[in-house]
Amino acid sequence: MAGYYYLISSLPALAADDNPPMTPDEFLEQCAAWLPEDEMAELSRLSLVPTVALPVAAAARAWNDWETCLRNAVARHRSASGQDVDSILRYEFDCYDEIESGVQEAWSQSDPLEREKILYRLRWHFLDDLESGHNFDFQLLVTYKLKLLLLLRRQGFNAAAGRDSFAAAVTRIEQEPAEKTE
Repeated sequence: MAGYYYLISSLPALAADDNPPMTPDEFLEQCAAWLPEDEMAELSRLSLVPTVALPVAAAARAWNDWETCLRNAVARHRSASGQDVDSILRYEFDCYDEIESGVQEAWSQSDPLEREKILYRLRWHFLDDLESGHNFDFQLLVTYKLKLLLLLRRQGFNAAAGRDSFAAAVTRIEQEPAEKTE
């Protein structure tokens, strides 16, 4: 536990609008000198994508539960056409009031990039709440890595690249029937 004070004090602060100060691998390298193997293994496995295997750390479990609920809400909103999505939804261990209102706010935007920005802020706010009260413990390191991963994801938000990707997908879809009939 004594190593946490120095390690956490030496980490650069993360802010929602900043560029990531390091890669996840660089973060893990800094942690390796201070953390036991089981905690390093958990930090290494930690991802923004919820896992079926429940994490050990309380902050990782909370993220897993919350992100599962968010992804389920997004799936329900994407299937507004009346499709039955119950078969693809994951089990939710808890419910969170802010998720439904946040997803509704996101889906009120016609621009997909603006939707992603709203979901990004929703995720960041949850991680801020999650790290509250954890100043120099492993739970703070969990939220730090998740925030770092979120910053890296946000760095990839690019309107021009999104339009290019969309255009490529439309072209690919338009060409599929022609290829199947040949």
